[in-house]
Amino acid sequence: FFSKAYFLEVFQIVFFSFHHICVFVNLLLHKYLGCACMLLGSKYEEIYAPELNDFVGMSDNAFTSEDLLRMEGVILNVLKFNLTVPTVYKFLRRYLKVLGASVKIQHHATYIVERTLQEYSVLKFMPSTVAASALMLALRADNCE
Repeated sequence: FFSKAYFLEVFQIVFFSFHHICVFVNLLLHKYLGCACMLLGSKYEEIYAPELNDFVGMSDNAFTSEDLLRMEGVILNVLKFNLTVPTVYKFLRRYLKVLGASVKIQHHATYIVERTLQEYSVLKFMPSTVAASALMLALRADNCE
């Protein structure tokens, strides 16, 4: 499974991209933004967050650790330091718990939710709707077997 931090990182990237005025976003900025969001998400959700130099190394030294900290500050300001957001992952975990779903259903629903992260068209739906839809699809697929 992807970690909770991954879903938070995706939210941060999408929110920042939609609400920050960017005339031209090139590959370097996406790499820079992605690493800063991964850093923020891992600091927020994980017990042991990776070090700054790990992210700099991942990016082939495209930026420095100071640049990464600066971008982290920009993202936090754009998000108004609101990192506690209802993600698809949180809704899905709650629905699965209430349902008392089997491990098979949990894996299938989580897989469907992870696949939605790759589909830009799904962003228009509320996280609760995406989670409920994924659970419904997993349950239907299980009943068909």
